[in-house]
Amino acid sequence: MKFRTSIVLSAVTLALALVSSSAISAPITLTGTVRDFTTPHPDFESPFPPLYNSGSVTTGLVETRLNADGNPVLASGHVPGTGMISNAGSFGEWYTVSGSNRVRSYDITLSDNGDGTYTYRNNSFFPIDGQLLGNQGRIHNYHFTYELNTAFTYTQDLVDAVFSFSGDDDVWVFIDGELVIDLGGVHSAQSGSVRLGDLASLWSWEEYSDHTLDFFLAERHTTESNFTITTSITTLRPDPGPSVPEPSLLLLIGTGLVVL
Repeated sequence: MKFRTSIVLSAVTLALALVSSSAISAPITLTGTVRDFTTPHPDFESPFPPLYNSGSVTTGLVETRLNADGNPVLASGHVPGTGMISNAGSFGEWYTVSGSNRVRSYDITLSDNGDGTYTYRNNSFFPIDGQLLGNQGRIHNYHFTYELNTAFTYTQDLVDAVFSFSGDDDVWVFIDGELVIDLGGVHSAQSGSVRLGDLASLWSWEEYSDHTLDFFLAERHTTESNFTITTSITTLRPDPGPSVPEPSLLLLIGTGLVVL
C-alpha cells in the first residue's frame, strides 16, 4: 500500500513539475516584413516644408479600418503633404510590393520580463543596413516600412493586458482590422497603448475568442530609429491563424504515470 501511494505521489510530483516547466514563458518571436525605399520616393526624406508636419504625432492620416487586402489606407480628404505624405498613390506603396521598393522578412523577439510582460527594445532599429536598396550614402538605411501580422486569444485573465509601442516615425496598430493606436507622421519617439479589456467591452468579445493584431511602422527620415514593443498579451502568437489548445493538467498527470 505504501509502495502504491509512493508511486501515485511521485507521478503527481512529476506532473506538477511538468506543469511548472510549461509555465516558464519562452520568448515570443514574430516574423515581419521590411520594405525598403529610395529617397526619390515622395514620402521618404520628404521635400515638403515643415508646415506639413510639426515634428509631433499627426493623427487621422489613415482610415480607421484596414482595406480588403489587410493594408492601411490614406484617409479620404487628406491634404497632399500633410504628415509628409504626398497622396493616396504614394502611400499605397508603403505596405505592398511595388517597383519603388524591395522586400525581405525580419524577425523580432519579445523577451519575457518575468512580471507577465514581454518586451522588444531597439534604440537603433535599422534592420536592413547595407541590404536591399542600400544605405544610399548614409550611415544607416533610414527609409523603410515594417509590418507585423499576428494574433492572440482573449480570456478573462487578459482584461488588463495591454499592447504598447514607443518609437518613430509613423506607427499604426489595428486589432480585428480596427485602428487602436494612431501615431502617424514624421516625429521623434512617441508612445501609444491599448488595453484589451476596453476593446472586449466595446466589441463584446467572448471568452477564448481569437483576434488579429496588425502592426505597421514607417521610418522615413534621416535621424533616429527607436522601436519598443511592450505587451502583457501572453497569448500573442506568430501565426495569425486559430489558437491551438494548451495540454490539460490531466494529460500531464497521465504523462507522469506513463513515464513512471
